[in-house]
Amino acid sequence: MAISLNDVQRGYERWAAKPHNAKWVRKIDHTPIANDIVVNIFEALKDDPAISAKGLVWVEHRDSFPAPHWSALTPFGFYDIEEISASDGPAYEVRLHAHHLIAITDGLDEAKAAAQSDYERRILSALTLKDDPGNGGDGGAERLREALTEAEETLRLVEHPAFPDPEYHQQVKDLGNRIGFGALMSTASAAWREILAEKGYPIGGEFVAGPCHGTVVDTLAKIRAALSQHRKRSEADGK
Repeated sequence: MAISLNDVQRGYERWAAKPHNAKWVRKIDHTPIANDIVVNIFEALKDDPAISAKGLVWVEHRDSFPAPHWSALTPFGFYDIEEISASDGPAYEVRLHAHHLIAITDGLDEAKAAAQSDYERRILSALTLKDDPGNGGDGGAERLREALTEAEETLRLVEHPAFPDPEYHQQVKDLGNRIGFGALMSTASAAWREILAEKGYPIGGEFVAGPCHGTVVDTLAKIRAALSQHRKRSEADGK
């Protein structure tokens, strides 16, 4: 199931509404903390590929082997974990097909995680996008990546709130309060464009009044999540 920023926001708000969590969501002056935490949680969740391998199902074989032993069946064979003796306590040896060593770890959970990681790597390395040129496609995914990269680079310019010009801050603030900040920003952009035309300069160099800052942050999170997913798939494919 796809996870949206709004899903994370709703979960965060439910958590923040609980009285014992209030101290974590407001500053000393009782103003709300910015939603950066929500965006970062969303990005972490979206880093996971849309297609992921199932978790390995482990079966314990304590009575069938001399030492504690666990196995997990996959479409291409068994992963085995065997408890072995070490100088400072037990260790856990992870193998595929009983002879291919994957890892030796200090704990059983770490051993299972090493097997899961190896399993996912093997699954993802066998996948490819239908439109990959190497798979008879037209390379649409790469063009999409390039477009998203350009969009991310552009929106990144307005990712952080602007700083006021100390010389004109109060004058502009007073004017915005009087006529409305939306009218102020759109009119300033239009006036800049008119001046460029009057002077014979190419139109398009003027700043524009764009979306709300929260929308920019939301959109950047989605773009970066998509690019991260593409990078992971490319790494799995060895590209």
